[in-house]
Amino acid sequence: MDFNYTQAIAAWTNKLATHKVLGGEAAAAYMPNITEYNNKLVTTVLKPENKEDIALIVAIANEYKVPLFPFSTGKNWGQGSRLAVGEVQVLVDLSAMNKIVAIDENYRYAIIEAGVTQKQLSDALLARKSKYMLPVTGSGNDTSIVGNMLDRGVTAFSHRNRLLQGLEVVLGNGKAVKTGYWHYFENSTVEPFFFHAAGVGADLNGLFCQSNFGIVTAMVVQLIPRRKGSLLYVETKDKNLAKLFDTFRSLREEDILQDGMLITNKNDPRTTTQGRYVYTGDWLGFGSFNGSAGMLEEARKEISRQCGAFCKQIGFIDIAEAEENLEHPYFKMLKRMYHGIPSDYSLETMANIYGVSLHKDDYNVDNYKNMPGFSVVLPAVPFESEKILEIIDTVNRVSKKLGVQAFHNFASMGDLAFEGYYRMYFDRTDQAQISKAHQWNIEVSEALAAIGIFPYRLNNQHSSYFTDRENDTYFGTLASIKKVLDPNNIINPKKYNRL
Repeated sequence: MDFNYTQAIAAWTNKLATHKVLGGEAAAAYMPNITEYNNKLVTTVLKPENKEDIALIVAIANEYKVPLFPFSTGKNWGQGSRLAVGEVQVLVDLSAMNKIVAIDENYRYAIIEAGVTQKQLSDALLARKSKYMLPVTGSGNDTSIVGNMLDRGVTAFSHRNRLLQGLEVVLGNGKAVKTGYWHYFENSTVEPFFFHAAGVGADLNGLFCQSNFGIVTAMVVQLIPRRKGSLLYVETKDKNLAKLFDTFRSLREEDILQDGMLITNKNDPRTTTQGRYVYTGDWLGFGSFNGSAGMLEEARKEISRQCGAFCKQIGFIDIAEAEENLEHPYFKMLKRMYHGIPSDYSLETMANIYGVSLHKDDYNVDNYKNMPGFSVVLPAVPFESEKILEIIDTVNRVSKKLGVQAFHNFASMGDLAFEGYYRMYFDRTDQAQISKAHQWNIEVSEALAAIGIFPYRLNNQHSSYFTDRENDTYFGTLASIKKVLDPNNIINPKKYNRL
């Protein structure tokens, strides 16, 4: 690509306010990341505050053929955080675009800009005593909604991407587009309202998920009711793991358990007691169900009947129960998440692995070197016990070969699929451990692909293994779309694409 960074930076500096163009040490501060990917050079960071700034940034990038890597808040931990796929980088930090444009409780939606965090929207809904919420992830208070939904991230009790109602996007060619019915309101005297995501014609919402065709500046998200319900937790041994998955599948197919099931090692940093991080063969399962008092009681009876034969512990957490009566702090976090309230519990328990307590400024974990390093592989896993056991064995085989401990986690993202959440932790000051963590990530990803299990999210360092396939018609089609919507290939080159 024939590009001129110097002229582009001069043009951005001339056209944008000084505080919106960062270089030198301010730009270099964006390089640290919790996975310790460090072969990148961040030359400039642009911090737009509105979609007009975005349009100007894209126009100049097109003029000088300079690639851009936009992100919402940059907390894509374990996947590269704020770093791009390419080698030389101009980052576009959208975190200052953080307005909640509208909340409509009649049609149950919120319009949010790209930098709105899940805590920000949760707080706004709680402040107005709304009976609606947006499901949250367990990753942290200040993680982005837009970035996570565009990457199809999994939340605790629902797959949030399904709540995407509309997008406002500045395409790589400089044109702006709104999806669904949103575009019909642009020249209308009627205020926009949203209730049917697809609109009329081709549904473009999915086109901008896990793609590199434009910069999303705003999103319409559907809200869901806060429901009365109950949380299930069970404990069993690894010899009964297949039975646990089979039983959870049966309970889901009978509509007794809702989407939002979680099965994890008991030695997980979030669920362990007294810092017991070594695998002991114990597993925990969680699920949720809702309804009237009578329905909840009947569900508890049926769950206890089906799980009783192989689970050494079965418990239920009433959503209305006082939090101080809960046995484990993880249960308190789950209750909050059930009501759409995020927390930093996962970060805090991860820090505890190395005996670190997080203070106010430490939650920027990419830049806090005392925080353990974090490498994660995120495949889509079928809800089928025999295949799940094969996947567990595959991850453990690679981990044993490299001499590392892998933590296993399965979170449902539909009736027939789990997010596999396999990760390892390492010392960020030890280059040997860093190299081993990167190698583990590559080898686990490729070993799973060899048995037909592929990522549902890609990290920025190993994505080309899955996307740079010349004879794959799927990626060839994406490349053709890219050439039309982003002819100069300035938006996230190589991100979920051959181009």
